[in-house]
This record gives sequence, structure tokens and C-alpha cells, in this order.
Amino acid sequence: MKILVADDSKPIRALLTALLEDAGHEVIAVADGGAALAVLEQKDSPCLAIIDWHMPVLDGLSVCQQIREKDGHTHRYLIMLTVKSSRTEILDGLRSGVDDYITKPFDEEALIARIKIGERIIELQSMLGRRVHELEQSNQELEAFGRMVAHDLRNPLGAIESLAEILREEAGGCGADGLVPLIDDVHHSAIRARESVEDLLKLSRAALSELKLADVNLTGIIEDISRDLNRTAPTRPVQWQISPGVRVRGDEGLLRLAVENLVRNAWKFSKHRDPACIAFGALGEDEHAIHFIRDNGAGFEMSKASRLFGAFQRLHDQQEFEGTGIGLTIVKRIIERHGGRIWVQAAPNLGATFFFTLGSELAKSRPAEPELLAA
Repeated sequence: MKILVADDSKPIRALLTALLEDAGHEVIAVADGGAALAVLEQKDSPCLAIIDWHMPVLDGLSVCQQIREKDGHTHRYLIMLTVKSSRTEILDGLRSGVDDYITKPFDEEALIARIKIGERIIELQSMLGRRVHELEQSNQELEAFGRMVAHDLRNPLGAIESLAEILREEAGGCGADGLVPLIDDVHHSAIRARESVEDLLKLSRAALSELKLADVNLTGIIEDISRDLNRTAPTRPVQWQISPGVRVRGDEGLLRLAVENLVRNAWKFSKHRDPACIAFGALGEDEHAIHFIRDNGAGFEMSKASRLFGAFQRLHDQQEFEGTGIGLTIVKRIIERHGGRIWVQAAPNLGATFFFTLGSELAKSRPAEPELLAA
């Protein structure tokens, strides 16, 4: 293994170099912190370094701090070798990003043993890094495959829908009315299949598309969605409660897709209410805000909530509430890509409230949540 030795003491550098070379390592020795940082910033730099605290140009503490800030995902093991031995000094060293701390004078066998520990940790980190890369690549390939299959299926399914409509008209015109129910089954099945394919494409988009961050008017988006839904059922009694001026930072296209799924769910599951009540608002401000979309619809048992965000998971009968079971999976993926999280509060016949954050690991201490709307 290639090892960096950084110490302003020439005898210490010579001793460490001889000791490490005898153990089969390649050694790069430097006498000041500036040179040490330069070596560690090189493309093929050592993965393990033994660094003195007090050195010219740049002290060891600063070297460790700066290289940790620049390393990113680089696997590196840093050992600080110094005469400083107080509890406070040791803690300062460890906080700077050091993996191990050895005080002078040192035991040569103990140092070699600790080097071997560092080697094992570096190897484990490298193996883990390779495995993570392989898993990420596999996930991307699966997402891309799903997108390709979904795209290729959409046109044939649309054709089946159209042909089924033509067959229904032809069957009625030639007196074959007995075939109409069968043709309707084909038509409805094609519609459900096409909707599933389109949702799979949306899921792929939520997972793979590059985030384009901008200021997003969530209130405006939800007002647009509410107007579209009202136009589809102008006589349906629905009370909308939309908080004004709610803005966030995120990808407008993806956030529109997420909240549209949530609002359409609220619309769908409150269809038996007179009136239906759908509310949108935010608790808190800026990056600490918790947003919510609430309805007074069918709701569900909270014991089933863990299944809610899985693909193709449904909590209600398809005959009563249509859907593909993918929508909330899309929502969760989009929220998580924005650094947020989503959860739900619900009860049977008392509706459901979906809460989500954006760009924050909130919810360890949540503010008071709005209660479910009465049935």
C-alpha cells in the first residue's frame, strides 16, 4: 500500500519510512503540511497517511480538515502521530477527521498493527463503494428497462382501446348486442393497462429526470388542479380550502406531478361525501415547513399505512375506487429526491391527511398536526 508520512522531524520520517518499507509498503515522506496536502490532492494519492500535528506551512489538524472537505467519497485512513496527549487535544484531532490517534513516543509493533487495521477498513470501504455503484447501476438499468417497456406498450394499448370502441359500434349495428359486454370488458381492461403504463412512465421520470430547481408556487399549482377537477364534475359539491402564498424551492414539473397525485386521491376518495372537503396548507415556514393535503373521504386503518407507498399496493376495492396503485409510489420518490419525507394520518370514514417536507429532515419533533375533517 502507498502511505504518506508527513512530519517535520527528519529522524521520525526516516524511522517511519524504514519501518513501513520493511512491512512491504511504498512510502512518500514530506516535511511540512503544505506538501502533505499537495500529495493527498493528487489523482493517485495514498489512501493511508501518518500526519504530525505541528508542521511548517500547514499544521496536521488543518491538513486533515481540508482533505476531508475535498475528498468526497474517497476512501482514506488518516492517523495523527503527535506528542499532544491531553484529552482535549485528542478530541480536537479526532474531530478534524482523523481515524486514529497515536502519541509519541510510539510502539513500533502497535503502529504496524494499526496500519493493518487501516488497510482492512480501506478495503471494506472500497468493497462497499463498488457494491453501492453496482446497485445504483442496476437500479438505473431496471428503471430504463421499465421506461422502455412502458413506452413501447402505450401505443398498442391505445390502439386496442380504439378498436374496442369501433367493435362496440359495429356489434350494436349488426344486432350482435350480446357481444357488447365482452367488448366493454376488453375496452376497460385496455384503459386500466394504459393507465398503469403511463404511471410507470411517470415513476421512471420521477426517478431518473434531472432536478431543475426553481421557486415553485404550490398554491398556484393546487388552484390549477382544483379548477381542472371542478370542470370534470361541475355539479359535484366540493369545498376547497387552499392556503394562499405557499411557495417552495424544487423542480416544478416533478412537484406538480406529486401534488396532483395527492389532490386527485383526495378528490377520488371523497366522492361519496356531500360536501367533499379538500384542504391544502403548510405548518411552519421556509425549509422547516410541513405541507399537508387533507380530505374527509373514505380513509383507512393506520395499521395498513406501511403498505401505502409501495408500488401496486391498494387499500380499497378497484370496483369502488379506480386506480393503478402506483401514484403514491411516484409521490414518495419525488419527495425523497427533494430531500424530504412523506407520511399520513388517517381513519376509516374520517378521511386522510398526507404530510410532506421538502429539503429537510424534519419530523423528529413535529408541530401540531391538523385534525382529520369530519365525515
